[in-house]
Amino acid sequence: MTAALACERRGRTDHSAPARGPAAHAGRDVWKLRQVIKTRLNLEMANTREIAAIALKLKPDNVCVVPERREEVTTEGGLEVAGNVQAITETRKRMNDAALRSVCHCA
Repeated sequence: MTAALACERRGRTDHSAPARGPAAHAGRDVWKLRQVIKTRLNLEMANTREIAAIALKLKPDNVCVVPERREEVTTEGGLEVAGNVQAITETRKRMNDAALRSVCHCA
């Protein structure tokens, strides 16, 4: 949090925060960040129901659906969409219905 605030003091206009892995851990960290920053929050989120629920409550300025685990082959190249069209479409619809701007980091 200290680093995020220092960046804002130096002119940073937005922050990106990952929300992957156990929902309890991911949720705790992004809520703290949301509370302390005054600029835009970009949430990089796994495409899971638990993380999507956090995003819907947190109301970040943007959400970006990314691979869930760093070990996934597609993490560096992006989200493998072709095999997950229905799940990704459902998540994007939930985010859009909540007026959250959403994008996907695609392979």
